[in-house]
Amino acid sequence: MSNLIGQRKRATVLLTLDGAPAASNVAWRVMRPDGSLVDPTATNPQTGTYVAEWDIDQDDGPWEVRFEATGSVVASAEETVSVENSPFF
Repeated sequence: MSNLIGQRKRATVLLTLDGAPAASNVAWRVMRPDGSLVDPTATNPQTGTYVAEWDIDQDDGPWEVRFEATGSVVASAEETVSVENSPFF
């Protein structure tokens, strides 16, 4: 299913160290197509699992998502999220 304006988007990462879930410090950054930043709701539901959620409120280009982990696990990743127009918004 496509990402549509008006939806809530979720990104999840699982951090491991030597094959086991690992606690770390995680920061999320989400950038709208116009370059403004979103402050996602970030949770840590269990050791090693980190989740960010935000509302898609613009549809005129790609959204950029980045996570950065520091501490016992040092890692980062980026993803581009495409959003389609919705006839309802």
